[in-house]
Amino acid sequence: MSDAPIEPINFRERVRKIIFDHNTLSSKGFDVLLLILILLAVFATMLESIESIRIDYGKTLRTAEWVFTILFMLEYAARLYSVKSPFKYAFSFYGVIDLLAWVPLWITLILSLIHISEPTRPY
Repeated sequence: MSDAPIEPINFRERVRKIIFDHNTLSSKGFDVLLLILILLAVFATMLESIESIRIDYGKTLRTAEWVFTILFMLEYAARLYSVKSPFKYAFSFYGVIDLLAWVPLWITLILSLIHISEPTRPY
């Protein structure tokens, strides 16, 4: 056995191992949790497209959509934080896919706020 001290893993490396490695219990748990969140987000979006459900549960579904969006944003931020080159990851295939998971909702929000703040013009 080696008497060399084991170097402790810093927080950033621990996050990277959980997110990008796929051979530990915590990384497999992260992957399963992420898949469940993706399926729930898709299901909520599908339900919101049905008018009768949207009328009865629209506010709840929109709240769920925001919760999913915030969770996906946190996951994206954790990925950027944990990699050696955040800029390179952000423009990689998976980085763009992660970004597309939450950017559309923010664009919708910004556009709706711009529309609300525009003064109405009498015609």
